Amino acid sequence: IKYKPISSYPSIIRDISIFVNKEIKNREIVKLIKINGGKYLNDVRLFDFYIKDDDKKNNSLAYSLHFSSNKFTLKDKDIDPIINKILKLLKNKLNAKQR
Repeated sequence: IKYKPISSYPSIIRDISIFVNKEIKNREIVKLIKINGGKYLNDVRLFDFYIKDDDKKNNSLAYSLHFSSNKFTLKDKDIDPIINKILKLLKNKLNAKQR
């Protein structure tokens, strides 16, 4: 059993929503986000999954990304570049479109 202390600093939660080809699995997206989320990313959760009737190729997915630090309070300027990097990678590697 490993003990990880709870941070005394507030966390930041950001949501991202994307359209992605139905053949791409959730685990692929989560793995890509976690690998590129940096040291402040603690958790990634799929919280919305939607299939449009008129769009037979794509799924609409929404993820909640939880960021925190044990050393200081994170600010938007710390997280915004990470979110932009993740969205760019999802677009380039999985042809995802932000919604």
